[in-house]
Amino acid sequence: MIQEDPRQSATRPGRRHPPLLRLATWSAGVALLLLVGAVCASCAGPPGRQEAVSQAETGSRPEPSETVPQAASKAALAETDFAPAESPGPAETRRPAETSEPAETREVSAPAGLDAPAAPPPAPVRIELPPAPPATPAAPDTASDALPARGHRYLELAWRDLRRLDGAIGDMGPHRNAAAALVAAALTATSDKGGTDAGLASLAARYTGLALDACSGRWHQVDCERAALDLQRVALQYAAVLPAKLRQRLRREVAQPSPPPSAAEIANPWDFAQTENQRAVTLARSLAACAVAPTADAGSDEARAAERWADYAVAFLAAHDRQGWYEADSQGYLAISIIALLHLHDFAPDPRVSQLAGRQLNLLLADWAEQQVGGMPAGPRTRTYAHWALGTINTPWRAWAWWVAGRGDPAQLTFGDWPEIAVSRYRVPPVIGELLAQRRRQDSYAVRERRRFTLSKRQSVDAALYSWATPDYVLSASQAVDGLELAISGGQEISAWLLPEGDAFAPLYLWSRHSTGREQRWRSRAGQEQAVAHENVLLARLGDAGEPGYAYFAPPWGQPETVGKHVVVARYGGTFVALISDGGWQVAPAPQRVPGYFGGDKAYRGSWVAVPRRQPAAVALEAGRAAEVASFAAWKQRVAELSLVVERREGGNGGGGEPMQLDYRAGDGTRLTFQPGRRATVDGVPLDARAYPLHDSPFLRHDAARGTWRFRFGAVDYRFEALPEARR
Repeated sequence: MIQEDPRQSATRPGRRHPPLLRLATWSAGVALLLLVGAVCASCAGPPGRQEAVSQAETGSRPEPSETVPQAASKAALAETDFAPAESPGPAETRRPAETSEPAETREVSAPAGLDAPAAPPPAPVRIELPPAPPATPAAPDTASDALPARGHRYLELAWRDLRRLDGAIGDMGPHRNAAAALVAAALTATSDKGGTDAGLASLAARYTGLALDACSGRWHQVDCERAALDLQRVALQYAAVLPAKLRQRLRREVAQPSPPPSAAEIANPWDFAQTENQRAVTLARSLAACAVAPTADAGSDEARAAERWADYAVAFLAAHDRQGWYEADSQGYLAISIIALLHLHDFAPDPRVSQLAGRQLNLLLADWAEQQVGGMPAGPRTRTYAHWALGTINTPWRAWAWWVAGRGDPAQLTFGDWPEIAVSRYRVPPVIGELLAQRRRQDSYAVRERRRFTLSKRQSVDAALYSWATPDYVLSASQAVDGLELAISGGQEISAWLLPEGDAFAPLYLWSRHSTGREQRWRSRAGQEQAVAHENVLLARLGDAGEPGYAYFAPPWGQPETVGKHVVVARYGGTFVALISDGGWQVAPAPQRVPGYFGGDKAYRGSWVAVPRRQPAAVALEAGRAAEVASFAAWKQRVAELSLVVERREGGNGGGGEPMQLDYRAGDGTRLTFQPGRRATVDGVPLDARAYPLHDSPFLRHDAARGTWRFRFGAVDYRFEALPEARR
């Protein structure tokens, strides 16, 4: 059995790649530093109330012209934990990598157990990192770093959003009040008035007091734990702007860590009952608490607790380096974990933790840069509720794309809930910003990923994910073959969808959601939404007798049209799509046809659904690009006679019998077959999704045998070294 058709394994020819990135501030002989961070040496869940606001916004520009030049300091250079795999000459440019593994410059031994990512580490992982350079801790009452110009603008925009929200709803809740306190304090400390802006300072005090009043004695609760991160940052970076009594109260409140993990939990860092993002926030809050109130007594209970939290953090982050993130495919909850990583990077007393957090930030943001459209993450989704699936204002990704690469119109973006990245000491490596800004200039490429977790307190996962990224869209599917299935605790998976480039967020989902009721909130439809994809073609089996499967077109798409007997076509920008069923379609406005999910909100006016007449639905989706087809009229003519042959079998897909079989010949002659949950072929060759590595793309690749990560873009070629086991 082979992995896939070879055409899927390489970038397509014919497009020039970006020239060598010139960064004048780099030391001679160093291609680029990916890990940027300064170690804090100051001491030895789901978000709370999320408004279900959903709307299609505009403002993301398809061809950005601005990038963020960010230089690395000598101290950060000394802390790097990875080395250049190759150092090209100054005039050399390099195409993105093919899937065959390139030669390494030196061998790296793999830690024990690296080839079994489903198994937890058998003992506490001790990571030896290069020694941090001497550093003078920032005074707790002052800002630690000069704020970049765009950081100040980011804070101004966040302040705009938070003040509007406060005026509209009154009580914003603990974590938003804490965010407002952080923004006001940071603006006060960095203003032209040198921290003497009395109006802003009083508002920083007001919001700090509101958050403390709401959370005093309740710091273990989800919304308050997230609020604590922003309040700790105020205490550690901007406390001088607060009145003395409030400053003392703030430090007393946010210097309370959770009970430290046991030896068994350190040995098995996946053994937690919280959700992953909640665990990351608890970890970050508890370690930063020791920076707020450092202890000089190395033998005290507090010092021992801090050491146990640090050991747990090392094990937790090393496990994620080997296995990935359980909630990596939830754009909302992954963002919260990233906020926790920023906190660990900036405030963890142990330099091992700070550096590992920076490494994870680099890897997660590199993955985002290669799988995003207008800043919004693509790829199959999990724990993606209605307000995240249908809009962009409740997650930070578009604001972060503006911060990292200048993408989008700030007037159309939301910044208020996520100010931490603008005041963090962590700086996104410039090359990641370049990839994010230039993704559309790359040849079409595939991203393959495995999700494998064997857990005792959460649902175990065994899934293979696939994305086909083109200059005009990203097509994504969870490959439902050989028993693989994307299903996690919390449900709300999206196994098949297409996200086109354009000024607006315009997803096309293949799913069977019909209600946003609370009883549906944590539901998984993994068994009734199954798909497989190869390049620009996706086959899917959707729905059941009670919940018909259908295609959802967000409002920016034009009204779907029926051509031929079984084909529906639509377009948005430079993306064309054809949907083929085996029994025709019903096309209707989404609020009218599926009122339980889309009714009652004017944001969904103009959205459409196409519902196959035969259910459970069998659908083929073929995507095209205006750059490859003369016109939309030519596209309609090309796809009008396409057909999907479906063999429906009694008792299949849930009834205990053989599943239905889908057989489709694409417009270019490629033939795909699919038995949902069982097997798929491409031109007769079995698709072996179980052979997918943890991550594989032309830009980012994990080598399980060596325990290394490798990032390549343009002339930059870096390897993140394996994390060896060693004692402290």
